[in-house]
Amino acid sequence: MSNSEYTYSKNIDPIQAVVISENKNTNDWGAILKAVNPLGTIAEMYTKTLMYKVEIKRLDAEMERVKLQSAVTMKAIDATLALHMEELIQRRISMLSVFQTFQTQLEHLHIERKMMLETLAHFTSKIIENGVSIEEKKIYKELTFLVMSQLPQLNDKANLALSELVKTIPVVNIKQIR
Repeated sequence: MSNSEYTYSKNIDPIQAVVISENKNTNDWGAILKAVNPLGTIAEMYTKTLMYKVEIKRLDAEMERVKLQSAVTMKAIDATLALHMEELIQRRISMLSVFQTFQTQLEHLHIERKMMLETLAHFTSKIIENGVSIEEKKIYKELTFLVMSQLPQLNDKANLALSELVKTIPVVNIKQIR
């Protein structure tokens, strides 16, 4: 069943009570006979009872129609919800993988710089250490200058890698999230 089959415009119309109009041309005896006639009162009560039963059945049918329409609407809402949730899950997975790649790249650059600085610290400590020969101190000094000359290249390499990585990060549109 489609949503278009069930609309509020297809309500079942209520049954209108049949009003027996009194003929104004009847004489007083007719009114008296009608008033004392038990069959007329019983027939009217029976008619009203049937009318109420029919109205209850009509309301039951209307309630069933509303329940069916509600079920169809809820299925459509559930399907739409599932679709949107899957879309959000996929976007989250995509963003998470980009974030993890970015974080891993930053960690590698940090480790590389940290190792270079630790190497420089080791070389300078050897230069000022008392038990190291002059020849070894000269070698450590040359190594220190060599490593220090590599620092600008390392920074350029890191900046280039970061700028390339930033270009690959998708733009998050805040309006999409709402």
